[in-house]
Amino acid sequence: MLKGIDADYYGYRDDDDGVLEELERAAEEGSLQQAREDWEARKAARLAAGEPADEEESDGEGDGEDARRAERFQEALPDREAIERAILEKRKREMLAMLGGGDAGGAPKHKEEGSINLVPKSW
Repeated sequence: MLKGIDADYYGYRDDDDGVLEELERAAEEGSLQQAREDWEARKAARLAAGEPADEEESDGEGDGEDARRAERFQEALPDREAIERAILEKRKREMLAMLGGGDAGGAPKHKEEGSINLVPKSW
């Protein structure tokens, strides 16, 4: 019963004969022409309103704002070494707290009290 069910049954090979490709090409050309006409109409409306027609024709005010925003975010992002140092410091604090050698503020008690060093020298 299932021997007759293959890719043709589900319509997966409909474009093998070339008819579908021609229909798609004609539809694509029509939609591109319509999009081009819509764009030209919007451009003419913007020109009539006194606005710049394209982004290239603008005075660049938006570009400067975007550049400042990008620069601000670049400065705010830490580099890889800073992230690794922060993770290492956090792990040290957690380990000291787990071993009972650190207070809530993150400063180790063992150095203040003169107790033994609980953290390996490799840290």
